[in-house]
Amino acid sequence: MNVVPRVAPAPGGSEAIAARLTEAFGREDPAEAILGLSEVVKSQNVSALALKLGVMRTTVYKTFGGTVDPQLKRVLNLFGALQVRLAVEPATPPKIRPNRPKRGRPPKVQAPGIDE
Repeated sequence: MNVVPRVAPAPGGSEAIAARLTEAFGREDPAEAILGLSEVVKSQNVSALALKLGVMRTTVYKTFGGTVDPQLKRVLNLFGALQVRLAVEPATPPKIRPNRPKRGRPPKVQAPGIDE
């Protein structure tokens, strides 16, 4: 990946949750990210979390149980309910390229010693 995901706690959010999710999303394996989401969800009160998400409790268990690839919409809703934010940063600074030469006929260069 060319980006580094970072999960930051929103005001009033949990630092421990943000740290665990940052660790899980920081690896290049999507299964690790899903496992991290599953661990965080199971460490919460799932009934209260389901109320915040507006879904049934069983849906939360199925979506974030670790066996199903959750939809991005549900992951972002979960981040909102957990009061954390997902930030994506470039892993390497962008390469600075020199300006390309202008197209067209090159300017005339006068030969040394010739006066016009």
